[in-house]
Parts: sequence; C-alpha cells; structure tokens
Amino acid sequence: MESWPRNMPATLEDLCVQYCVRNLQTFTHQFTTTHHTTTYTLFPGLSLPKTICDKIFHFYMEHVDHAHSTIDGFLNIFTNVRGTQLSRLNLANSYVSDLGLGLVKDQPIVELDLSCCTRLSSLCIPFINKMGKTLRSLRLENATDMFEGIRDHVDSISAAQSEDCIDKVPAEKVEQFDDPILNCPHLRKLCLRDFQLEDNLLIGNIQLHDVFRWCKLLTHLDLTQSTVAMETFPHLQCLHHLVSLSLADVDIQDLDAAIDNLCQLKQLKHLDVSQGQSETPVMYPHPELYLQQLVTGLPLLTSLDISGTNLAGFEKTEIQSFRPSRNHHGDEAPQEADSAGRCSIPGLEGRMLEFLGLFGCAHDACYRKNIPAKRVTGESDEEQVLLSLQVYQDRCGLLIKALNTVFHLFRNFAVSRQCAVLEAILAGMKRHLWDKQVQIVGSASLFYIAKGEQKEYITQRQRRSIISLLLRAMETYPSEQTMLRNGCLTLSVFNIPHDVMYCYEKLVNFLLRMLERAQRDDYSHRIGIFLLNCLACQVDGKEKEIVGSLGAIETMLSIIRRKLLADVCDDVMEVAWSTMWNVTDETAANCERFMDKDGMGLFLSCLEKFKDHAELLRNMMGLMGNIAEVKELRPRLMVTEYVQVFSDLLDSTSDGIEVSYNAAGVLAHLASDPEETWLVSRPARHEVLQRMVGAINRWDIRARRNINYRSFQPILRLLTIFDTPEVQHWAVWALCNLCGFCPEKYCTLLEKECGICLLENIQADPRPYKEIQRLAQRVLKQVHVRSSWEDQEEEEEEEEQVLVGASGEAGQGDGRLGEDVDKHIVKDNDDEDMGFVDSDSDEEIRL
Repeated sequence: MESWPRNMPATLEDLCVQYCVRNLQTFTHQFTTTHHTTTYTLFPGLSLPKTICDKIFHFYMEHVDHAHSTIDGFLNIFTNVRGTQLSRLNLANSYVSDLGLGLVKDQPIVELDLSCCTRLSSLCIPFINKMGKTLRSLRLENATDMFEGIRDHVDSISAAQSEDCIDKVPAEKVEQFDDPILNCPHLRKLCLRDFQLEDNLLIGNIQLHDVFRWCKLLTHLDLTQSTVAMETFPHLQCLHHLVSLSLADVDIQDLDAAIDNLCQLKQLKHLDVSQGQSETPVMYPHPELYLQQLVTGLPLLTSLDISGTNLAGFEKTEIQSFRPSRNHHGDEAPQEADSAGRCSIPGLEGRMLEFLGLFGCAHDACYRKNIPAKRVTGESDEEQVLLSLQVYQDRCGLLIKALNTVFHLFRNFAVSRQCAVLEAILAGMKRHLWDKQVQIVGSASLFYIAKGEQKEYITQRQRRSIISLLLRAMETYPSEQTMLRNGCLTLSVFNIPHDVMYCYEKLVNFLLRMLERAQRDDYSHRIGIFLLNCLACQVDGKEKEIVGSLGAIETMLSIIRRKLLADVCDDVMEVAWSTMWNVTDETAANCERFMDKDGMGLFLSCLEKFKDHAELLRNMMGLMGNIAEVKELRPRLMVTEYVQVFSDLLDSTSDGIEVSYNAAGVLAHLASDPEETWLVSRPARHEVLQRMVGAINRWDIRARRNINYRSFQPILRLLTIFDTPEVQHWAVWALCNLCGFCPEKYCTLLEKECGICLLENIQADPRPYKEIQRLAQRVLKQVHVRSSWEDQEEEEEEEEQVLVGASGEAGQGDGRLGEDVDKHIVKDNDDEDMGFVDSDSDEEIRL
C-alpha cells in the first residue's frame, strides 16, 4: 500500500493565520463605505512579512465565504506596500473589480491569475502593466471581455494623432493604452486560455501576435481552447526562448502549415496538440506522417501530448516468416518476433520521451506495448489514469473522462494508490468549481475513497477538503439531484458530527434549505434528513439551539404535514420526529418553537392516524418528555386531551417498554409541580399517578435499552419531590435500570452529577415507600460494586507498572481510550434518535 501523509495538526503559524483571517479585526480597522460594502485597513505601524501576507491572502480566498463585493474591501489591506508584501495573487473565479485590482498594483506580484473574473474590464490592463516590472507569470482564462473597450481607446488615439490634435486626447488614455498593451517585459509564463478571438484580433487593432512581440522572454505559452488563426503561427518564431507550447483544443485548420511553423521552434521541449472536447478522437489525414514531421523538426522535444487524436496512428505488425531459425548449435530454435522491441507509435521510432499523452487516442494507442515514453496518460491501467488526473487538471474535457475512468476502477476495486487519486480529485474539483460534471463525477469517486479500506489513513486536512468541496458543490448546484445524492451519501460515511464541527452551522443551514426545496421524497431528501438528525445528536445545547434558530423545527413540521396529507408514515416521517426529539433535548427555546408552531396538533394527528407504528410513537413520546422537562411549558401541556393520551400510553407495549417509559416520564414531570398546578379534572391526578406506578411495576428492571443519556439532571431533580413519591419512583427506576445494563458509563455519571447523596437522602427519609427505597439501595449497591471494581483495576495496573519498571520491558500504548461505541446506536443524549443511512449501497452513487 502507498504511503499516506502523517496526520499532523496544523502549524502554530497556520492556526494564527486562520484565526486572524476569520477575525480580521485583530489586525485591521473595519469601516463601511457609501455603497454599504465592508473595507479593511491595516493597523497603523503594523508590518507583515511576505510569507504571512501570502498565507493570509491564500486562506481568505480558499476558506472565507466572502460576498461578491467584499474581495475589494479585503484587498484594501494590501495597499500599504511598506507594511505588506504580496508575491502571488490568485484571484481566479472571484468578483474582484478593476478598482479592487488597482488597490494592489504597487505590490511586487510575481504570479497573477485573473481567470474567470467577470467584473474586470479593459480598465484593469494599466494595473497589470504596473505589476509588469516583477510579473513572471500571468494567467488570463476566459477573459476576452477584459479587452473590450480597447478598440475605442486605440481608435481615438489614432484619430487624434492623424489630425495633429493629440492634445485633445486625455493624457491618461495615451499613457494607459499606448503600445505595448501588455507591458510585462520580464514575463516568462503567459496563459490565454479560452480566448474567443475574431480574425486573430484580441479586440480592434490589437493582434494576438503583437502580444508575443511585447513578451519576447516567454518560455511557456498556453493558448488552450482559444481561437488562433493560421497567421499567428509564423509569429511564434519571435519567441526564441519558448520551451513549452500548448495548443490543446485549438482548431487547427491547416495542419501542414502549422507543423512547418511549429518546427521552427527549435528550443521547444513540450508541445500539447491534444483534443479533449469531442466524444470521439479528432481524425487527421496522414497522422503518422504528421507525427514524424513534428518529432523530427523538434530535436529537443521530450514531452508530447496527442490525446484525443489519431496522431498515434496504427500499430504496425510484421508478417513473420515460417522458416525456422537456428541457434548457435545449429539446432532449430523457436521463432522470436522481430517486432518484440519495436516502437508501437509510428513516427516515434528511435525516440524515448519523458512524457506522452495518449488519453482517448484512436486505435487504443495507450493499450499498446513498447510505448516510447517513461510516463504515459491513458485508460489502460491505474498508473495511466492517475497520471491523467494529475496532468489534465486544467482541461475539463479530458479531466471528466479521466474521472469517469477512475470511478469505474473504484467500482471494480482496482485502485491501490488511493491517496494520490484523492489529492488529484480534490485539486480538480477545486479548480473547476463551476463545472457541474467535474463536481458530480469527482464526488462519485470520493465516496469510494471515504468508505474504502484505506479510509483510516485519510488525514484531517484531507477530510476537511473533501467535506468543504462537497458542501460547496451542493450549494452551487442545489437542484442537481445526482450531486445532492453523491454529496450527502459521501458525507454520511464520515464521523458525524465530529468531522463537520468546523462547518457545523453552514452544513445544517444547507440541509435545511435542501429539505425545504424538495418536492418529492427521493433518495437525496431521505439521506438529507438522516444527516440532519445525526448533526443534532451528540452535540451540546449551543449547537442544538443553532439548529433550531436556523428553522429545523419548522422544516420538520412541514415535512410531517406533507406526510400526513399523503397518508404516509415512512422512515422520513419517523426521522423528522426524531430530529425534533434531538434538538429539543434540554433546549427550552426549541421546545417553545415546537409548541408555538402547533406541534401538539400534529402530535395528536399522527397518534390518531399511525398509532400502530412503534418507532414513530417512541420518537414522538421522547419529544414530549423533553417538553415536559421545561417548567415554563408544562402548563401548556396541562390540557385534558394531552394528559389523557399520556395516561393511556402507560399501558402501551409498543417498542418494548419505551413508549410506556416515556409516557410515565412526561406524567412524572407534570406531577412534580405543586398539586394545584394540575388544572385538568379528568383524568384526576391521583388516578394518573396510580396508573403510572402500575406501569412501572410491570417493567423489567433488567431490560437493555437502546438509549444513551449524557446528563441525569432532569431525572435527579425528580428525586427531591418527596410530596409525590410516585414521581421519585419513576426516577429511581430509571437510574436503577440504566446503571444495571451499562454500569461503566452511568454509575460514573451518577457520581459525577452528585446523585449519590440524593439517593442516600431517599433511604434516610420515611416518606418514600418501600419499593422506592429498595430501588435506591440497589442503585447505590451497583455504584459501590462498580467503584470497588475500578479500584481493583487501578491497583492491578499500578502493580503491573511497578513490575514492568523493574524488568525494563514494556510496549508503548497507542494512546487511545478504546474504540467508540457502535456508531449506529439508535439513541443519544437523553433518548435522542440518531438514525443513519446504509452507505454500503453502491447503486446509490451516480455519475
């Protein structure tokens, strides 16, 4: 198995940078402009080193959800070149404006990426030129609109000059748009991807080859998917230092003439003429001749990409003679194939390239033997596919095909280098956030990695990258069911909620909006509500209140209403109640939200229509128990219809004792208030208490419960109600049962929350009847036995340590406290129902 990176925590420097970016007030002043946008300025006298500035900028662009106009305000931090220094400015896919770019024009920028910046216009070109003294790399992808307007400026200057009235033209126009247009004399790398040109003109009188004339030191030129006229090719010859040229997805009409011109670039080491946009390979006439001419004319060529074409030609096979050969003893020997070591790519005979791109080539070129290259992209095996994922990060067409191929490899369990594949998929998805197909196909493979045999090696950084990219993809395509399905199913594989706590509120908010939009209960709807329920489990009251404030109660009630109208009780209905059970646990605000939104009306309707559904009854009664724990809400439960329902459910045997147990808990809390607060005449208080004791006496004290309390405080409060011993009876029975089937957890919890003294008080007081005191004594005995056992374990451990120390032999532990309890346990946190989705169904992952 390949080596994975060590699961190391972030460095202190990185943590400080992250904190500062998330709390910009730590080093900047903040103010609001007249356009209601937020702008930041560096504290006076503060100076930040270059490495820190680059990290601050990178983290902000990668992780902060900045609004469309906020990036300009953030860039304002770097206007002070004495206090800040930036060297790499990647603004790709951002909403930076011309004004925003102008704020950093004096920074010593070495690398600048302005790809897909839709708000930039020709007014930003002077700012790029201002950076030209230090600029070494410039990337302008899909930025044709940036050159709009230059025609008018250039034409006005030309007209003024011809009429000897140059003084009528504003000086700033002459300075800004006079030749050269791109004044970056030290530029080494230029990317003009996806430029839609007309007649080989950028706009107006500015020809593409003029850019080459102004940037003579270029070593790398990328014209991928741009419109390039044949007139451009001769002008490439002025780039004497060019070592890398990409003409990928460029429609070359006259290949003969293009090859003649390309062969003049004698310093060229890398050439890309691949095609990845069409479903089938691009077929050229005389492919073998063309390839031979290219290779012969470029003597230094070591890297060549001809993917998606037929330039690899046919593999030639020699007709073998039937005459037997003879060995050195004169005996006949088996005929050896003369072509055993023959080059399988016609035109590359006698050459050994460092790299050869054969992905999607005609005639299955990548499947051949004796390919004359050390590294090959293609579909024949994992090594070729992995290299394709890494090489075609900037090529959507080929990247999607490579992602499709690796997905099918995962389905056939044929991927061993999962770490490298994971990093390549994450990089591709991050690079192409706005390409739906990349996100869908990438997410499909992430599912197999996240649940695969190497999942334990995934680092925290990688886990967060997976989760963040999936969440962002789902937010970008909220109506794409396949994306939602893949994203939610992959998220369900992780340790929820632990792995998503860093983006907890964001994920909860998205899932709620997704459930609100869903018009039908398809798979993504189902898994979405299960995920939300998991997020409400095993979290503290703060997170539960966040879930409630974002609208979880209202959304769940809406889902339940739709189910009632459809007369359907399924797992979605059950989990909707379970989610409300979870978010109301010891969270009074959410309990009040439930009451205010007519939750009790839905409770009665569901009880009437689906009274035979045990799981539903259990979840609903668990929620009722949470509401009954809130003293301020108990008067709203004191309604004849409600109390009668709770009383009748005492006799329920649905789901074992769970429904009866929860009903008794609700009534115990109602009866814990003074007798005068019992506002209903029927059923009478004493009758209800009598029925409650009868139900408790029927329960099996040794029953194993599918339950997980994290706090005993609501139960312990009932131990002090001596005026109503029936209330104490339910509380003591609950403690005795819990400490009996899970003593290692609940005995410790009882001691921690000072429950021992309360039980001792019950034993010392004459008011509780004998059964209560007997149960209290049993609980105390369980705690004592547990404590004695722990003391014995500690003594044995100390003795073992002494013996080990004497012998000098001991193995180091792994520092873990043991494996977690079964992740799929149904309840958590005071009767919470966690719920989970079976993520082993491969059929649910789609492309």
